Amino acid sequence: MKLQGLYLIADSAQLTEKNSADYIATLIEAGVSMVQLRDKKHRTDTTGIANQKYHLARIIQAQCRIHNIPFIVNDDVSLAMEIGADGVHLGQDDMTAQAARRYLGANKYIGISCYASKQRALQAQQDGADYVAFGALFNSPTKPQAQCLGRSVEQSLQVLEELSSGIHVPICAIGGITPDKTKRVLACGVQMIAVASGILQVADSLQAVTQYQAGWR
Repeated sequence: MKLQGLYLIADSAQLTEKNSADYIATLIEAGVSMVQLRDKKHRTDTTGIANQKYHLARIIQAQCRIHNIPFIVNDDVSLAMEIGADGVHLGQDDMTAQAARRYLGANKYIGISCYASKQRALQAQQDGADYVAFGALFNSPTKPQAQCLGRSVEQSLQVLEELSSGIHVPICAIGGITPDKTKRVLACGVQMIAVASGILQVADSLQAVTQYQAGWR
């Protein structure tokens, strides 16, 4: 499994256990190459009793395994360990890549959010992260409070290109990336583009994936 392509951030606020299996499968078949479960509301408790987040993780994980793409859990190392997810994605308030590696082992993916920090990316790379993420690239309805890399589209792209220079692990760009900007974002030296609302909150999610995919052609 390669870390590249269209990276779906499956926000639990837009998914339900009832409809998520077929929905996620359709998006993967259309061209999604990685899926991350992002759930900021629920936690699996310390006894391992299954809850809503656990069930949703299992449903999405099953589809990722069927289609042989990575399934990543946001923030929750304990859940990733419990279900045998392919990896975790960690922010600045979570544990380090080194600590996560001790829990998860050598064969799991660890992604690190680096925002607009080249230093954080270099440190993550040194600590053994499998990929780093920069953003928010543009204004994003998923995280309206997130600070953009630049004050304009052109400036954000320029900053992204500067941040990407010298990073040798795969790079993911995230935040407000629309299909029409995909090709220009990829030209900045990134391998993955992460999308949440641009797929989950549009009238035709399948068409959106197809439109994003055009950026790689």
